[in-house]
Amino acid sequence: MRSRSDKNMSPVFQRTSHCFAACLLVLALVQPAGAVLGAGSAGQGPPDQTKVKSKPSLSPQGNRTSIKAVLNDPAKFRASELTLEGMFRGWKASCASSAMITRSDWVIEDGTGCIYVSGSAPSGLSPAKPDNVRIVVSGKVISGPKGKPVMKAVRVIRIPN
Repeated sequence: MRSRSDKNMSPVFQRTSHCFAACLLVLALVQPAGAVLGAGSAGQGPPDQTKVKSKPSLSPQGNRTSIKAVLNDPAKFRASELTLEGMFRGWKASCASSAMITRSDWVIEDGTGCIYVSGSAPSGLSPAKPDNVRIVVSGKVISGPKGKPVMKAVRVIRIPN
């Protein structure tokens, strides 16, 4: 059955609008509430890279640890997710205790050591011009070149000052 407005639309536009409506319906069924039409704060990055107002809590899967502990016994941390907190050093840091896997890897440093992180840089931060901002990285330790440990990031969170 056609409505009055359908009579004035071209057949191509009718099919397109019906397809769009069907897509929205499917997305509404499979996405969490508010995610379909981009509800939320404008300008936010992906959910795993958002700014937080307070210090992030430990993830249930991860264990917060120091970089020194990872460097001293990387095999101990390869089986489970862990969380590191430190300063974002981007591409400007030299880190002999770890190794890059790709040219886009960047460095986190926590006062006990430094380690390369393989994965997306924190939202809003440039590895080429690091602002020395505090971040939290959750992920797994993997073996890089020459067996040196590298953090494979799953989540990266920027901690505001």
